[in-house]
Amino acid sequence: MEREIVPNMTRYTTKSPCKFSLKVHIILVCKYRKSFLTGNLGKWIKTELSNIALDSEFDIDAIESDKDHIHILISYEPQVSISMIYEVAHIQ
Repeated sequence: MEREIVPNMTRYTTKSPCKFSLKVHIILVCKYRKSFLTGNLGKWIKTELSNIALDSEFDIDAIESDKDHIHILISYEPQVSISMIYEVAHIQ
């Protein structure tokens, strides 16, 4: 049985003295799963989240939106907590 390796999803970051690959998958859902992210709103939210990541201590590896939810795959370093990522995104 062959395993398919997804590029950029299995890379490790090396910083003395450790090697790590920390990722979190976040799904943001509209209340009652209403079709709210139609038109350009989904694209605008993805652009804004990408801009926030440029000025922060985390990277967005993948981001996709549908009419009622957004999937975000975030990679971060060990000294950054998930709650810090939330605070940065929430303040912006």
